Amino acid sequence: MTVGNIIAISQSDIKRLLAYSSIAQVGYILVGFILPNEFGLSAILIYIASYLFTNLGAFFSVVAIERNVGSNQIEAYNGLSSRSPLLAAALTIFLLSLAGIPPLAGFIAKVYIFSVAIHANAILLAVAIALNSAVAAYYYFKVVRAMYLTQPATYEKLRNPLPIKIAVVASLLGTFLIGLWPVQIIRIVEQSIVTLPIF
Repeated sequence: MTVGNIIAISQSDIKRLLAYSSIAQVGYILVGFILPNEFGLSAILIYIASYLFTNLGAFFSVVAIERNVGSNQIEAYNGLSSRSPLLAAALTIFLLSLAGIPPLAGFIAKVYIFSVAIHANAILLAVAIALNSAVAAYYYFKVVRAMYLTQPATYEKLRNPLPIKIAVVASLLGTFLIGLWPVQIIRIVEQSIVTLPIF
């Protein structure tokens, strides 16, 4: 968690930022293994499901932007909200979810992982999760600030093919569904665990 987040802070390339963020996300997932029971495994599976939609959505959005601006530098995102309001909003939602902001999928995932640390009496680990989440929020908001609070170099609108738009929308739906109706996902995860032979 800490290594991934610290390296991500200094990145000016958004793909590299998301890649190092992924290292941190794996760190959160590994927390679930400190509680070797159904609750720990549930937390891992819920985190993976949430991360799947959120991270795919973020990368789909980055690909859509790169097709138009020809760069992955964060400065290329300046004023994106003026050039493509919907795409900027979608990427913002994915970044907020990765940061663990409610009511999105990432929030539910982090609550479960944090609960695992508390249940295992790993207080220092719980503190590390909270601190790392704050660090991650800082560099995610750096991208959001560029999109909404910085003037664009041009006001030319972004254009993308239908498949990319469908991919972004599908990822958005998954991110919102897990965040707003987590009970359904939790039930599916719990039922799948019951059928595993190790339990």
